[in-house]
Amino acid sequence: KAGALPGNGMAILRGGNKVWLFEDGDGRVVTGEVRENDELFFGSKEMVDLIDKEWEEKDMEAMTEKVTSEAMKLSDGARAAIVLVVKTMTFEAEKEIEAGIYLNGSRIKSGPAGIRGIFEMTTQIRGDDVEKLVSDRIVGANGVVGKIAGAKMSWKEFMGKWKSAGRLREDGSGQKRRKLFLLIGAVFLVVLGASVSLGLVKARKNQAETSFRSVYEPLEKKRTEAEALFNLNPVGARELLRSIKDEVAAKKSQFAKTPYEGRMNKEALVLDSTAGIVAKIGFPDKKQEVVLGKGEGQNWLDVAGAGSNSVLLTKTGLTAMLDGKKSDLIFDAAVTHPVAVDVFPGAAYVLDKGSSEIWRYGLSGGTINDRRRWFQVGVEADVRSATDMVIDVDIWVGLTNGKILRFRRGQPEKFGLTDVPEGFSIKRLAISSDAKAIAVLDSDKSRIVLFNKETGAYVKQILASELNGATDIVWVSDHELMILSGDKLYTTSI
Repeated sequence: KAGALPGNGMAILRGGNKVWLFEDGDGRVVTGEVRENDELFFGSKEMVDLIDKEWEEKDMEAMTEKVTSEAMKLSDGARAAIVLVVKTMTFEAEKEIEAGIYLNGSRIKSGPAGIRGIFEMTTQIRGDDVEKLVSDRIVGANGVVGKIAGAKMSWKEFMGKWKSAGRLREDGSGQKRRKLFLLIGAVFLVVLGASVSLGLVKARKNQAETSFRSVYEPLEKKRTEAEALFNLNPVGARELLRSIKDEVAAKKSQFAKTPYEGRMNKEALVLDSTAGIVAKIGFPDKKQEVVLGKGEGQNWLDVAGAGSNSVLLTKTGLTAMLDGKKSDLIFDAAVTHPVAVDVFPGAAYVLDKGSSEIWRYGLSGGTINDRRRWFQVGVEADVRSATDMVIDVDIWVGLTNGKILRFRRGQPEKFGLTDVPEGFSIKRLAISSDAKAIAVLDSDKSRIVLFNKETGAYVKQILASELNGATDIVWVSDHELMILSGDKLYTTSI
């Protein structure tokens, strides 16, 4: 029985003046008898080709050396092949032989009569001039795992054959050779099993990589397009990013328990202006790491981050960590009273209430680029009473009088709050493209007030004594807020 496994497997069978080639297997096999001096080579295609090329070399050792030498010149990768040559073996058996003999699936009782019967049957088969060959037919176990399971020799069978070989009447060297052949066969089965296992692992890895690339590369292309589209069409960029997120959510399960599954810990950047440090804090593991720090009295005002980039705002400039590289920029005279900074892919935006401007600083090449005015030519926006700024494609600015301004593409958008609670004021804003609400921290009243992001309608408010000293809030999911109050971080479900 012979066949070629799917993939890089190949087999060559030589019998008489005929040659059968098996490659690009799809699970089919051919069956037939093998006769003396028939030859079978099987293994990886490159090795089988080399053996077939060098087979005229009668000295097996010399042929092996040639094939090995040529194989070493090939590119990296695991390769193996086996050569089988059919030879006759005659022996005389003692009466006490009990090992069962199998031929074509039928068991024949052993003993002197049984042995003679086998010899007679063998003679009859060899005398048959009609060659029986069945092609294009599924025989036995199908698939890689099935073929391995069907071909394996159990330990019990191996020991039985070992003992049987020891009872054959031969000279001492002949018995040793038979035992050696069986030992080599057992070692080969172990090596073959290990090789097949490694091959299956590699095949699964390659399949996972191909699957991952088929998903990741189109999404990465869309993400790059969204970044480029932001300045021209921020709404379109937002919709493109939302479609990417939906597609990731739908397909992420197929990468579970693969090398491409990475579970990222949630992290928040926290500014301690008193101690003069910026710390990255993980949640829920509470792991802390200082990413920026110069000590006290540095006039640090605000911090923002996106991906691997983080930007610190001071009264005199910006300090950024861009893909692990530090970059500093000193403000020129145009920037007079900065109060907030936020980051959107590719740029940092600074709210300057002294100049009533929003300045854009590109983040590329590992450096902070020169500023440019974000408002369109001819647009004059009054942000002199601003307290905070956040970005979700649109830019939102909170004012001390309780109003929120919305800007898109450098121009103001119509937006107003309705049913505002009494005594409402704005300390900090929190917005997310996932959440449908804009959250406002009103620490004077120890509360967080939620408004509909599209209509400005009042939704609800959260009252808690811990909010009295709160200094900032941020969305960590579409239904959860994180609150910074003193030296503590709180989370609350919305």
